[in-house]
Amino acid sequence: MTEDTDRLEVTVARSAAPEQQANAALEVRTGLTESFTVAMLPDTQNMVQFEELAPLFVDMVDWIVDSIEDRNIEFVTHVGDIVAWADREVEWARARDALDSWGSPEGLSTHMVRRRSDSTVGAR
Repeated sequence: MTEDTDRLEVTVARSAAPEQQANAALEVRTGLTESFTVAMLPDTQNMVQFEELAPLFVDMVDWIVDSIEDRNIEFVTHVGDIVAWADREVEWARARDALDSWGSPEGLSTHMVRRRSDSTVGAR
């Protein structure tokens, strides 16, 4: 976003490779004068369920950490299941290996918030 426009450019990326990115534009009125990035981690349950895929999760987090300043990343969200099986400690360990390298604060997941049907089972 630039000072002379209310146009926000959004890049949607499956990966860090430019050829796998798509662009979209949204018109918003924020009053912001500085551009920023929101990074999104996809569903990682398969990455932590299978040992050979675990490095993909680490690579994604490393890319985000390495890109914080260049892309002015202000917020990161995870939009899927972190693990496939909440009772498998090895999956949580693989997820922690990826996320701990980052050292960022955590937000609440829907599985950590009590509601009528208690969904706290497996929250770590």
